[in-house]
Parts: sequence; C-alpha cells; structure tokens
Amino acid sequence: MKTDIKKNLKQLISEELSLRQQNSIHPFEHTVGWPLYDENELYAALDSLLDLSLSQGPRVRAFESAYRDYLALPEGSGALAVNSGSSANLITFAALIDAGRLEVGDEVIVPAATFATVSSVLYQVGLVPVYIDSEMDTWNMDPAELKIAVSPKTKAIMVVHNLGIPAKMDEIMAVAEANGLIVIEDCCEAHGSYYKGRQVGSIGDMATLSFFVALNITTGEGGMIFYKDKLLDNKFRSVREFGRSVNAEQRYQRYPEIGEYDTRYIFETLGYNVRMTDFAAAMGLVQLG
Repeated sequence: MKTDIKKNLKQLISEELSLRQQNSIHPFEHTVGWPLYDENELYAALDSLLDLSLSQGPRVRAFESAYRDYLALPEGSGALAVNSGSSANLITFAALIDAGRLEVGDEVIVPAATFATVSSVLYQVGLVPVYIDSEMDTWNMDPAELKIAVSPKTKAIMVVHNLGIPAKMDEIMAVAEANGLIVIEDCCEAHGSYYKGRQVGSIGDMATLSFFVALNITTGEGGMIFYKDKLLDNKFRSVREFGRSVNAEQRYQRYPEIGEYDTRYIFETLGYNVRMTDFAAAMGLVQLG
C-alpha cells in the first residue's frame, strides 16, 4: 500500500513537471540561474521528505563519497558537504587555523577578479588577502604576478577556476612547492573541468565546490570541501558542526567527575552550523549521476 502511494505521488510529479516545462524557458526572460533537472531529482527529494530525512544524514555521506570518487582523489582523502560554496571557503580557512596550519595574520594570495566570498572569508578569520592581477584572456590568476606577490608572510594560495576555465596549475603548483605554500582550489564554477587530464579540485592540497542553482551541478544551495590530508578530517567535521568533538568512539562515555555524559555535547573549538541537508544531497546524487 505504501509503495503504491509513493508510486502515485511520483506519477503526479511527472505530470505536473511536464505541464510546468511546456514552453517554460523564454530567451531574455530567464537568468543564467535557471536550474536544469527532471523528475528524477524530484523523486529523490520526495523520498528524503517522506523519510523525514531533513537534516544531515545518510544521503549527505553518500554524496560526499560519490563526489570524492568522481574527482578520483587519492586513497584517504576527505570530502565534507556544507550548505554553500561560501561556507566551504569559510570552513576551509577556519579549520586550517584551528589545526595550526595557518595563523592569524598570515597572507593568502587570491586573484583580483573573483567572487566576493573568496576573499571576504579571509577577513572573517583574521587572514590577510593579497590580491594579484588576472590574465585578460581567462580572468584567472596570473602565474607571473603570483611569483612577484610571494612574501615571507605568504602561507597559502587560493586559486579560482573562473567560469569553468582551469587556471595554469603547473606554474601555480611550482610556485607553491618552491615556497612551501598550501594550495586551495576554488572550483565553484568549474565542475567537471580538466587541466592536462586531471580534474580541477584534484591538483592542489584541498578544494571547494558550490552547488548553487546557477551552476552545472546544483542542489539549490550547497557546497563541498575536499582535502588530501586525512589528519584534518576531524578538524573539518568539528568546525562544520558547532565545534563539537566528533572523534568519540561511542556516544555515551563515563567521566570520573560527572559520570555518564553524551559526547555530542562536548565542544572543543569554535565552530559553525553549515551542514548540508539530506534533501539537498538527494538531488546532488542524481545530478552527479
């Protein structure tokens, strides 16, 4: 009976979507943010709603795993789903500071032509953005300007692959390796772009993605972080979830001073609540294919 009801709901969704999509796109009336989806995304979202799986859950973990595999990252790499690409950038730098990989006052080189939250998150966590000029033909970071901008205070490079065009990663990585710099790739506009046979997001030390409605893989709102150093895993997950401890072996543990205590309410650092919902991840899994 339950299966029949769900089947009927899906049939109604298909019929409604068909009606809505008839002559639904009119040139010059719709913006670049018009999402592309079909009934399969809606079916997946419906299943999440009917399960009352509304917060972070198994679909989020499945989406993290699927996208990590899609990027063909090295064994042991991590993936962390969040609620936007901007949050992905924020959590990346907040976690790097919390892990001691960066310190307040360190310089991060960023391209001058980019979206606001590439650099605004640096101000939020106490880092110093150093803007360099971009190439006229790609709008990407100019490697020649990058070499000039490196100083003793420089600790990281935030590479942005603008409008799906990969930056010149060979030259950028050479500068980073010569100076011991962390490389973060902002791939929010470059899902599926390749640089010399490698997907962007798989070349630097870590990467961020957005799944905003205007992008070619969308969950409405959403983002993801990728990192190759597994030692950062607990730090990233903690900062994403209020700063709580995420490495307890079991939920309830006994402490001499207070007795049994729920480890979900042990907080070890400053954090945020920027988790992706299962509802969004359900759509993302379908979009990723």
